Amino acid sequence: MLAAIDPAAAAVVSTYPLATQVLGQLRRSGRITAPAAAVMTDPSVHPLCVAQGIDLHLAPGTPTATQVRRFGFPAVAVSAIVDPAFRPARGSAEQAAARRLLGLPADERLAAVVAGSWGVGDVESTVRDIAAGGIAVPVVVCGRNDVLRRRLGVSGEAIALGWVDTMPELLRAADMVVHNAGGLSSVEAMASGVPLISYRCLPGHGAANAAVLAAANLSPWPRTPRELSAQLRLALDGSAIIRQRAALTAATVSVDAAEVIAGLARVVGPAAAGSRTP
Repeated sequence: MLAAIDPAAAAVVSTYPLATQVLGQLRRSGRITAPAAAVMTDPSVHPLCVAQGIDLHLAPGTPTATQVRRFGFPAVAVSAIVDPAFRPARGSAEQAAARRLLGLPADERLAAVVAGSWGVGDVESTVRDIAAGGIAVPVVVCGRNDVLRRRLGVSGEAIALGWVDTMPELLRAADMVVHNAGGLSSVEAMASGVPLISYRCLPGHGAANAAVLAAANLSPWPRTPRELSAQLRLALDGSAIIRQRAALTAATVSVDAAEVIAGLARVVGPAAAGSRTP
């Protein structure tokens, strides 16, 4: 880690929990004098994600920042840290163009199913539940799980995609997003103005994230196929996205992460770690 960090660095930013733990130790021992910040990528905060010695934890929204502070660490809520390409479609024409680009049906209601880069979880049951409801066609992002992609292709119940480099366009093409982990893809979906639904969530972090998102009214968490169908209908009638946008406004702030990090570098500088809490 020391070899990777330029001695003249104005600040060091971690986006990975194990790196955060190492940076915290290096900061406490004085072997790194530049301020260190940790980016929270999930709405639920595991103790491994926070560390003594980190000068500031950047949280995606006030519910997450509150959790970090309960652990006794400095935190600030920042706006979504996603590529600016993740934005709402500018009308039906742009959504139609995104579907043409990706070879997706022009006239169907589409539910994008995301399960991380590994395509893990009970994705096939989620596909069956969506397809059985007849409300939307599941479009599954299988990531690097080629076995899942082939199996879904054989079943014919879903449009199965492999690794996708055009996620902004896919989200603009979708009518809703069904997820099982609540990680970065969920933040990208919210930034894209697409209704978000948690379903068949992964044990551990997936369920923990779903609980935080549901409590903040950012993503309903149906537990049965019937409840899922009800949420899919709400997503189509527009009421879900109205509620989500209101909740997103309440849960997030317009503070830019880059500005926070720049300010941290100016304020903390080579001071002892943890001596200031922005």
